[in-house]
Amino acid sequence: MAVFNTTTIESQILQAHDVELQNKLNRAQSAFTDLNNYDFNSTGPMPSPIDWTAPTGVVFRFDSAASELQYGGNPYTSLTPAQRREFFQYLPKFMVACMKAYDDTYNL
Repeated sequence: MAVFNTTTIESQILQAHDVELQNKLNRAQSAFTDLNNYDFNSTGPMPSPIDWTAPTGVVFRFDSAASELQYGGNPYTSLTPAQRREFFQYLPKFMVACMKAYDDTYNL
């Protein structure tokens, strides 16, 4: 006997949206945690704070005393949908800027 899938298309859409939002939250938190825990070969912790200005003119900030990355002076969880789109658009470049700051700090 076949098992029937009783999940409606509408429920699947809502569940997919939940997954998308949770993945974004996890990505933002993981970026902060990874920077906060970074210590290449026991060289030292990530310098803090690190600011980087996105091409839009908005400043990213990593501050080890905070609990999440900031964009435009606001923590990720307080950003508007438009700000979150920009946040993820420039997050990889911000991470590279953090690695450059790390290298400069420890003369690597």
